[in-house]
Amino acid sequence: MRITAPGRLVITRESVEERLGREWETHEFQLAIVSYFGHIKEWDDDEIVIAWDH
Repeated sequence: MRITAPGRLVITRESVEERLGREWETHEFQLAIVSYFGHIKEWDDDEIVIAWDH
Protein backbone atom coordinates (compact mmCIF):
# COMPACT_ATOMS: atom_id res chain seq x y z
CA MET A 1 0.00 0.00 0.00
CA ARG A 2 1.25 3.47 -0.76
CA ILE A 3 0.12 6.48 1.25
CA THR A 4 0.79 10.07 0.27
CA ALA A 5 0.02 13.26 2.16
CA PRO A 6 1.03 16.89 1.60
CA GLY A 7 3.79 17.99 4.00
CA ARG A 8 3.30 15.52 6.82
CA LEU A 9 1.53 12.38 7.90
CA VAL A 10 0.20 11.95 11.46
CA ILE A 11 -0.54 8.44 12.68
CA THR A 12 -2.35 8.28 16.01
CA ARG A 13 -2.61 5.27 18.27
CA GLU A 14 -6.34 5.89 18.67
CA SER A 15 -7.09 5.90 14.92
CA VAL A 16 -5.09 2.71 14.32
CA GLU A 17 -6.78 0.95 17.25
CA GLU A 18 -10.21 1.88 15.85
CA ARG A 19 -9.36 0.32 12.50
CA LEU A 20 -7.64 -2.77 13.92
CA GLY A 21 -10.24 -3.38 16.62
CA ARG A 22 -7.49 -4.00 19.20
CA GLU A 23 -4.88 -2.20 21.24
CA TRP A 24 -1.85 -1.04 19.25
CA GLU A 25 1.56 0.19 20.37
CA THR A 26 3.31 2.72 18.13
CA HIS A 27 6.51 0.65 18.11
CA GLU A 28 4.58 -1.90 15.98
CA PHE A 29 4.82 0.66 13.18
CA GLN A 30 8.51 -0.16 12.70
CA LEU A 31 7.59 -3.78 12.03
CA ALA A 32 4.94 -2.81 9.47
CA ILE A 33 6.89 -0.41 7.25
CA VAL A 34 9.31 -1.53 4.59
CA SER A 35 10.36 1.96 3.60
CA TYR A 36 9.25 5.53 3.91
CA PHE A 37 10.23 8.89 2.50
CA GLY A 38 10.57 11.66 5.00
CA HIS A 39 11.84 12.18 8.45
CA ILE A 40 10.19 10.99 11.63
CA LYS A 41 9.66 14.28 13.39
CA GLU A 42 7.89 12.99 16.51
CA TRP A 43 7.37 9.52 17.95
CA ASP A 44 5.76 8.75 21.29
CA ASP A 45 3.24 6.32 22.75
CA ASP A 46 0.25 8.12 21.20
CA GLU A 47 1.40 9.58 17.88
CA ILE A 48 3.89 9.29 15.03
CA VAL A 49 4.54 12.30 12.78
CA ILE A 50 6.41 11.86 9.51
CA ALA A 51 7.26 15.14 7.76
CA TRP A 52 9.06 16.25 4.61
CA ASP A 53 9.82 19.37 2.63
CA HIS A 54 8.89 19.66 -1.03
